[in-house]
Amino acid sequence: MRIAQYVASPSPNDAVSRFAFLLDTAFRREGMSSQIFADLIEPSIVERVQSIANDLKPSDLLIYHASTATPLADHVRDRPGRLLVYYHNVTPAKYFEAFWPDFARLMTLARKQIADLADRADRGIAASAFSVADLASWSYSSVDVVPLALDSGLYRAGPAPVESRVSGPIRLLVVGRMCPHKAIHDSVRLAATATRADVGLEIDIVGSSHTPAYAWAVKRYASVLGCGNVTFHGSLAQSDLLDLFTTADALLSFSRHEGFGVPLLEAMAHGLPVVALNAGGVAETCNDAAVLLESPDALATLSAVESVKNDTTQRQTLVARGFAQWQSAVSASRVRACIEACLS
Repeated sequence: MRIAQYVASPSPNDAVSRFAFLLDTAFRREGMSSQIFADLIEPSIVERVQSIANDLKPSDLLIYHASTATPLADHVRDRPGRLLVYYHNVTPAKYFEAFWPDFARLMTLARKQIADLADRADRGIAASAFSVADLASWSYSSVDVVPLALDSGLYRAGPAPVESRVSGPIRLLVVGRMCPHKAIHDSVRLAATATRADVGLEIDIVGSSHTPAYAWAVKRYASVLGCGNVTFHGSLAQSDLLDLFTTADALLSFSRHEGFGVPLLEAMAHGLPVVALNAGGVAETCNDAAVLLESPDALATLSAVESVKNDTTQRQTLVARGFAQWQSAVSASRVRACIEACLS
C-alpha cells in the first residue's frame, strides 16, 4: 500500500502543509511508502513534494487535505484507492462578500468541492467537532474528530517566568491574516477603548494583508480613532514572531471562525496566556487553558486582559494549563492517534 497525501499549494509555513509533512515523516518511520502531491510546488519544498500522481492502485490510501478550492479535488475523485478527506475547514463566503467578492466565490466553490466528495470518500475527519459538523451536513457517511498534531521541532517552546511580564503597559499580541472573519477591527476598537479609559495598553498585530480592502479599512479605522498604541507588523519571520510571543502579556483573538487555531497553541508553548472569543473550534483547542470571551465587548475584554496581566495566580494557572495543552499537541500519542485515524 502506498500513502498519497494531497495538499493544495503547500508552503513551509502553512499549518496544513506542516501537518502533512509531519504525517509523511511518521508514515516513513513506520516503514510505509508515503508521498505528498501538490498542484503548485514552491522551490523550497521541492524535495518533499511531487507533481500529481497518475499511477495509483486500488490498494493505495489517498489523504486529501481539504482547505481551499483546487483542481486536486477532482483529481482524487477520479483516482483509484481508498479516500480519506481531512477537512481543515473553509471559511464561509459571507465573511468576504463585502470586501472581496471573487474570493467569496472561491470559498463557495471550495466548500462545494468538499461536499461533492462525500459519496467518494471512505471517511472524513477534522480537528474539531465544529469542523466535523460541516462534514456531517454534507452527508459524509463516516466522520471523526482527530485533533491536529504539531511538530515540536518547529517551535522554540518553553514558558518565560511569569514575573518577567508584570511591569509596564498591557501588551497584547494578535496573530492572524488580515481577513474579515479574524475581526482584527475589534482589536483596534479595544485599543481605542483602553485609551479613553486611561489604561496603558499596546497591541502588536502580525499577519499578511490577505484581504486588501479589509486590511485597508482596519488600518484606516485605527488612524481615525487615533490608535497610536497599535502596531501593524505585516508578515514576520518565525524568529521575529517568537520574540513577540515571549514579550507579550497575552495572545488576543476575536476570530469569528476557527476550525482549530494553531496560533493559540503556539502562544501556550511560550507561556503566553490566551484570551479569545469563544467561537468556532476555539474552546476545543484551548480546553480550560484560556480565558474565553462570550462577546467581543471592548470593556469586558479590557477587564479580562487586565486580570490576566495583574492576577499572578490566574496567570500562573493559565500558563501551566496552556503549556500542558501544548505538550499534548506535540506528544507522540497525538501523532500516533493521527496515524491510526488515517489508517483505520
